[in-house]
Amino acid sequence: MRPYQFIPYTLGRWEQGRSLKGDLGLDARYTCRPETTLNLTLNPDFATIEADEEYVNLTRFEAQLTEKRPFFLETNQRFRQRLQTFYSRRIADIDVGGQLRSKSGPWDATLIAARSRVRVQLAAGQPGSWREGATYGVGRLERQFMKSSVLGMMFTNRQFAGQNQGSVGLDTTAYFTRRVGFTGPMVRAHGPYKKGIWGWFARPAYDSSTAHAHFRFSHLGERFGDNANATGFIQDDGRREMDSDLSKTFWFQQGAVQRVIVESKNSLYLSQRNVVRGYHQIGSLQMDFRNRWSATAELRNEYRLFEKGFHNDPAAFQVGYNTREHQSWSAGYQTGKSFGSDYDAVNGYFRRKLGANTAAEYQLSRVWLKPDPSRQATLINIFRVRHNFTRDLFVRVFYQSNSVLERQNLEAVFVWRYRPPFGLVQFAFQRGRAAFGERSQQGNTYFLKLAQVF
Repeated sequence: MRPYQFIPYTLGRWEQGRSLKGDLGLDARYTCRPETTLNLTLNPDFATIEADEEYVNLTRFEAQLTEKRPFFLETNQRFRQRLQTFYSRRIADIDVGGQLRSKSGPWDATLIAARSRVRVQLAAGQPGSWREGATYGVGRLERQFMKSSVLGMMFTNRQFAGQNQGSVGLDTTAYFTRRVGFTGPMVRAHGPYKKGIWGWFARPAYDSSTAHAHFRFSHLGERFGDNANATGFIQDDGRREMDSDLSKTFWFQQGAVQRVIVESKNSLYLSQRNVVRGYHQIGSLQMDFRNRWSATAELRNEYRLFEKGFHNDPAAFQVGYNTREHQSWSAGYQTGKSFGSDYDAVNGYFRRKLGANTAAEYQLSRVWLKPDPSRQATLINIFRVRHNFTRDLFVRVFYQSNSVLERQNLEAVFVWRYRPPFGLVQFAFQRGRAAFGERSQQGNTYFLKLAQVF
């Protein structure tokens, strides 16, 4: 196997009503030794990656989006910490980026550096604009101890407009016995704010094959997220929180019911000035039947304090069927209150193989609000289909619609891998693509990508 690999590519783009554009890019990989790999990307192609799925966010916190870009997917697993100080979606289109991954005995190191753009909000209600010149650095060093325990050190930083923002921290996941463990990070965020910049939690836990229990106490300073969110995802700071989770699984050797899972989640959080800002109690019951059906029920008692106190008390019910052979469906209903409005919501999911070489998925979300002065009642449809002509010749189609945004997004990608893995041809079509939760002005757009492996 060659220690190096170069993948130059060309990308042509033509959008209806606009002139033809072309781009050149390069992906390179060098394996110094089996445990150490260096990746480099110049002007990577993210244009033909599937758009973010729309969904209805009934909270007042920022929505967290799934990462789909290959440059980050390879290393994101190493940065998945409960106190999420690295959120790769903060890094937009990359001009140049690099990754270094290395493992030596009990030591494991990962480094990411990238040059990108930053979206700056111009004024309230305006979508903002992109500005050049942001440099990102992320690193994590881990050492295993006691067989399966880990001690880690992590840093993140964004340099933009002469300002450094990010975080530095230590964390551990320790297992004292096969069933008793402890998780705890200690993080200091840096940036324009100099006080209220510490975040940490302590979480002892018990796990067995049929039970889980944990208790967590968290502290997030009043400006922790304001600094850390240049690179991380902290939904809410300025809190002192206590939460617990208890779950138990019951297995049955005979009868129609195969498994029952009972779970209770509880949380109380206060501001750093001892004002109760929220709590919830959640009880759920899941039943799996031997005939491959399942049913889930969840009841929630929730309080949130913003401009006033809101009591949100939803109840949700879900039924489904899964053959575990690429054929499944589910349907759910939810009702309750959401920040002063009564709401009802239904959802559905369907996946099926339509033949030996074709698979399709469909998702439905419908939400009604009452009262609804801002007309936020929403209908979302998402549809996917993939057809393989051969293993190296296939087409993918993705469609979604959002009634509130009056947006319909259609994407199709035709892929041919010739002399695999040495060459790639992609032809793609897009219409109606936009950032999550935003309206689109994109007309018919066509892409042609040619790539060659050396």
